Amino acid sequence: MSEPLSNGSPNRDAGGRLLPGHRLPGPGNPNLATLNRHRAALLRSIKSADLKYSLAVMVELFRDKSVSPSVRLSAAVAFQCRVLGTPAQTDVLERIEKLEAIIESRAPNSAPRFGGNGHG
Repeated sequence: MSEPLSNGSPNRDAGGRLLPGHRLPGPGNPNLATLNRHRAALLRSIKSADLKYSLAVMVELFRDKSVSPSVRLSAAVAFQCRVLGTPAQTDVLERIEKLEAIIESRAPNSAPRFGGNGHG
């Protein structure tokens, strides 16, 4: 059996994996599989042209001076969030990248790799 993490967690090994017999709550989100199926169906149904068009509509709305300021602001915020991400998301990604760099610099051959999205 692996050693627990140095943070005192008796439920995970040194690599961060859950140990057999751990006492952490529940099996996770029971609706996650359904949500993933819905997302996959949505992604299959949308075309690249649809995404370009929806962004063009947002741009058109926030540039149109005849539209109310609240609609223009909402369109601009929606556009920025979809193109740039929300500030919280960006901040979290930066923090994750810094933490991964620290981990890799301390143990380059044994650092765990997370996700499949190019962030580690």
